[in-house]
Amino acid sequence: MKNLQTTGAIGAFIMALAYIVGLGLAFTVLDTSGLENPVDIVRFHVENYALYYLWITLIYVAAGVFLIPLSLALRERLAAADPQVGPLATLATAFGLVWAVLIIGSGLLYNVGLGETVQIYAENPAEAAVFWRLIETVHVGIGASIEIPGGAWTLLVGIAALRSGVFPKALNLFALLIGAAGILTIVPPLMDVAVGLYAIGQIIWWIWMGVSILRNPLEGSV
Repeated sequence: MKNLQTTGAIGAFIMALAYIVGLGLAFTVLDTSGLENPVDIVRFHVENYALYYLWITLIYVAAGVFLIPLSLALRERLAAADPQVGPLATLATAFGLVWAVLIIGSGLLYNVGLGETVQIYAENPAEAAVFWRLIETVHVGIGASIEIPGGAWTLLVGIAALRSGVFPKALNLFALLIGAAGILTIVPPLMDVAVGLYAIGQIIWWIWMGVSILRNPLEGSV
């Protein structure tokens, strides 16, 4: 359907925008790299609660929501181009939807946990620091560090697109590179480099993908 393809392309652009804004904030006004004391870190989060809430809502909740139509639009396009890649496209979509659920859940957990931390901090800053460490650990574990679902989705989409001839070959090869980087985030020595490559690469891939979808409408779509 044309509407699904357009929504998917919009979703790709919104996800890219969310990452751009999110990374910008993470390395500027929300940067806590200079803080070592857990209580100081929590104090910083409490003082910037509203901005953190908006930040997480954008890069996790909103991005996860718009990932869903993008995943479905890619499934539709890949299957239409070559029915033989349908099963592979379906597998890719499954990973995309799982990733969407994980990052939405991770974002909601973060925001609810931060709100509770703010209340605890008012009574006992040290206890708030312990509580926040637990929340942050679960948040990172669910969807903020190891990018297996997202990496697998990107990799499988790239493979299916290469087989079906959908999208420019360079875009599909780029998807393989970024997908591999996402999967490599599970290797501790490679995590920092892989996460950086994956995040920046996803921004480029989503924009490129969105433009390609809009420029090449599905035949017979209404």
